[in-house]
Amino acid sequence: MLNYFDLGLMPHGTCFFWNVPLTALHAVSDSLIAIAYLSIPVTLYTHRERATPKVRPIVLLFTLFIFSCGVGHLLAAWNIWHSAYWLEGFEKVFTASISICTALYLYQQIPELLDTQKTLEKTQEALEETVELSLTDPLTGLLNRRGFDQAIRTAMFQRKNEQLWHTLLLLDLDHFKAINDTSGHEVGDRILSQVAQGLQKHTRLLDITARLGGDEFAVFLPGCHQAQAQIIAETLRQAIFELNQQNPDLAQAGVTLSVSIGLVASNQPHEAQDLSSRADKALYHSKRNGKNRISWDDSPKQFERSV
Repeated sequence: MLNYFDLGLMPHGTCFFWNVPLTALHAVSDSLIAIAYLSIPVTLYTHRERATPKVRPIVLLFTLFIFSCGVGHLLAAWNIWHSAYWLEGFEKVFTASISICTALYLYQQIPELLDTQKTLEKTQEALEETVELSLTDPLTGLLNRRGFDQAIRTAMFQRKNEQLWHTLLLLDLDHFKAINDTSGHEVGDRILSQVAQGLQKHTRLLDITARLGGDEFAVFLPGCHQAQAQIIAETLRQAIFELNQQNPDLAQAGVTLSVSIGLVASNQPHEAQDLSSRADKALYHSKRNGKNRISWDDSPKQFERSV
C-alpha cells in the first residue's frame, strides 16, 4: 500500500516508483549545487569594482554563467516532479550562450592576463623608477638627502669588518643666494648642475655624491683616509672656484662663487650619524672663518685649515 512519502517522491510522467534514495539523492544534490552556484555570483558582483578594467568583463561573464548554472540545477530538481522542460531547455540555451561568450573573451584575453612575467617586469620597472625618483635630486641627478643617508649606511655596513677609513665631505656654496637674487633662479639652477658635474668628475667611481638641498652638497669617500680626502677636497674647492672663469653667468652676476667644505674621517662603521654631525661642525667652522676653505675635525686637535 502506498504511503504519502512514496507519493511525494514519485517522479513526474512515470507509471512506476523510483528508488526512494536515488530520487532523494538527485533532488538534494541539485538543490545544494544550486545554492552554491547562486551564492558565488552574489560575491563576485558585490566586489566587481575591485577588479581591473580588463578583468571586470570576465567577472561579469562568470557571474552570469554561474548564476545560469545555478538556475539550471534548480530547474533540474524541480522537473523531477513537474514538466517545465521547455523552460529548462531555454535556460540551457541561455547558459550555452553565456558559456560561448565567456570562452571567446577568455581566448582573446587570457594570454595577456596570464603573462605574469611581463606584468612583473612592468611592475618592477615602475617600482624601480619610483624608488629612484624618491632618492634622487631631479635638478642635478645626484642623490638627495634620503638617498645619501641610505647609501652611506649601506656602504659602511658592507665594510664594517674591514676597519677601513671613511671620509665625509659637506660642501656649502658661498654667495649663492646673491647669485639667485641678482641673476634669477634659472641661472642658479644651471650653476648647481655644473657644480654637480664637477663633483662627479673629480671624485672616484665608488664615491657617493649628493645634493642635500639648496646649495649644500655632500661627498662620501669610502675606504679613504683623511690625507687622501684632503687632496680630493682641495681639488673640488679649486674646480668650483674655477667656474668663475668658465661660466659667463657668474661674470654677468658680478658674484664670485666659492665653496666651504667640512671634512671628517672615521674608521668606526657605526658612527654614520656622528660622522655627519662632526662634518657639519667643520663646515660651520669654514663658513665662519672666511669661507672658500676646508676645515676638518681631527680630534683632539680640531679644525686645521687649508685654503
